[in-house]
Amino acid sequence: MLAGIIPAAGLSSRMPGFKPLLPLGGSPMIARSIRAMQGGGVEDLWVVLGKNAEELIPIVESCGARWVINPHYETTDMLASIQLGLRQLHDPQGVFFAPCDMPAIAPKTFFAVRQFAQNTRAPAVFPYRAGEAKTAHPPYLRGDLVPALIAYQGEGGLKGGLTSLGAQKLLVGDPGASMDADQAEDYEALCAYVQKTSGLSRAACAALWEEYELLPHIRRHCTAVADVAFAIALALARCGVPLDLTLVDSGAMLHDLCRLQHRHAHYGAKELEKKGYLALAQVVAGHDHIDVTVELNETQVVFLADKIVRETGPVTITERYRPALERFGSDPVISKDILTQRGNAERLRELFEQAAGQSLYALSESVLQQRA
Repeated sequence: MLAGIIPAAGLSSRMPGFKPLLPLGGSPMIARSIRAMQGGGVEDLWVVLGKNAEELIPIVESCGARWVINPHYETTDMLASIQLGLRQLHDPQGVFFAPCDMPAIAPKTFFAVRQFAQNTRAPAVFPYRAGEAKTAHPPYLRGDLVPALIAYQGEGGLKGGLTSLGAQKLLVGDPGASMDADQAEDYEALCAYVQKTSGLSRAACAALWEEYELLPHIRRHCTAVADVAFAIALALARCGVPLDLTLVDSGAMLHDLCRLQHRHAHYGAKELEKKGYLALAQVVAGHDHIDVTVELNETQVVFLADKIVRETGPVTITERYRPALERFGSDPVISKDILTQRGNAERLRELFEQAAGQSLYALSESVLQQRA
């Protein structure tokens, strides 16, 4: 199992606020950091807490991560917190590390780093960005070397420990891999970047529902689709398909934001673009008609989830498209388009089941039954 450690026991002394709780797209920063790791395939995720632990524990648990408290957080460094987190692991395949104030790392970066480690048999890997002196994240450690890093007592913190084990470097192109919130201006830049490249919290999505006066039954449908889409994305991430879980979730929550408008997907996307939510707008724009010639992505996941949820209940793809075919079957142009989209949905179902090794319909029915 792939593990991850997020040290969040710092004092945030250089920021006017407590970093793990600073809002980012409507979510506390710590929740964003957890979702980033989960989207990168991490299953066994531990957050090391210190200051304000009682406020962070409910957030950590709600995201499906586990926690441990560093009782000496005021007098120890980040490496001590990481070593405490490592002691909680049981025979991991590998371990990623990322501070709680680096929540914008792209899921693909996690996979690129791990793939490089596997291909080169490197004991550890440091990602880096061209032309930047600042250390990029997330560094990676091979699972069998966890005891060695726990025992490290040298200088240089985590970087010194991984270097002593023979860490190699990997060039990455991800801007989020070197964006943190050390200073107030860094946080502002991080907020602007996340707004353009990722999604929103459910609370922020609900605020948009209010603004656009979305009808209650459409809200219920969007929430059901979001629950299914998130489950699909999480299953894929754990099987090697990098996905932005927050983008998937909020894309589903907002996919019918303007459903009563003509060409509602296009209209909704334009409204989100006006607000600066560029990646989110792309997901909403594509949820109606999809391209299956590209790698599995967030837009496809939202499209697929929408096609197996009728209102708030499960439905097969064939059943989902039957009413449209009965209504427009006599029109060769429209019926051809419907059949194409039904075929695309079936193709995505096949791709999901091949990657995740489970039935899409069984997954959706389980999720929707839990909601009932």
